[in-house]
Amino acid sequence: MLATGAVLVLVLTVDILQRWLNRSDLERIQGRWKVVSWVTAGRAVPHLEERYCIFKGGKMQYLEGNEDYWLDEDHQPGRFDLGTRFGIYELSGDSLRICVDMDPMLGDRPTAFESKPGSNYFLWVLQRE
Repeated sequence: MLATGAVLVLVLTVDILQRWLNRSDLERIQGRWKVVSWVTAGRAVPHLEERYCIFKGGKMQYLEGNEDYWLDEDHQPGRFDLGTRFGIYELSGDSLRICVDMDPMLGDRPTAFESKPGSNYFLWVLQRE
């Protein structure tokens, strides 16, 4: 009887762990993230002490605004669209990188996590709080 109970606990634990590991990126991205690095057009943005993003459902709150976002994890890197702007993302544990072309009319989707001088790209590196 004791062995049967131990096996049941083990099976349930494995099932819970598998469900947790198989969560979608949309589920995993939810919550508050601290901005640890921010580069726009090749220039680092200073004073990041109080900068953060909150992902809740399909909304991202940052600075003083909310914006819709969309994830497509079927591509490598994943696609991250912020409103009408195209980007990419990489979610690894408690770290998140996002690179977006800030030009909503002529923008294209970045192919690398970089923001060079003269580009319209911003690059965020975030850490889950």
